[in-house]
Amino acid sequence: IGIDGNIYVGSHDSFLYAFDNTGKLKWKFQTGASIRATPAVAGDGTIYVTSLDNRLYALRPDGVLKWVYTTKKGISSSPAISHDNIIYFGSHDRYLYAITPAWLLKWSTYLGNISASSPAVSEKGTVYIGSLNGFVYAVDFMGKIKWKFKASGAVRASPSIGEDGTIYI
Repeated sequence: IGIDGNIYVGSHDSFLYAFDNTGKLKWKFQTGASIRATPAVAGDGTIYVTSLDNRLYALRPDGVLKWVYTTKKGISSSPAISHDNIIYFGSHDRYLYAITPAWLLKWSTYLGNISASSPAVSEKGTVYIGSLNGFVYAVDFMGKIKWKFKASGAVRASPSIGEDGTIYI
């Protein structure tokens, strides 16, 4: 849900839909493939959505494309936005990406396997994300892996950060 009350929904039909708070369709934007992730809305109203077409899209609140960032493989991870407006997402190319609002790659970190998990970002800038290799990673704001935890199987779920800093997945 955006700051203007609009609701944004991605679909397997490759469209991002924008509805007003009464459920009326405002606009739709077509990507090149299925959208399997939840869009994220920044404080300035920019909508970020990923697609299996290997792209992160940045859209204005009126649905007009601002820019596109392309990875090597599809993306089913929802983007997460940090307090300093960096956009984080995992990709099927096995990397966690940090992209600036100006469309620049800040860093990418290799995770060893596909990351369909959506990242969670702490107040201190640590990014937590799971991977299909069974690990949960903690990555600092410069892209360095701080630690990783081996789960009993593939980690598809998205982590959550408790008020006391505990990581749940």
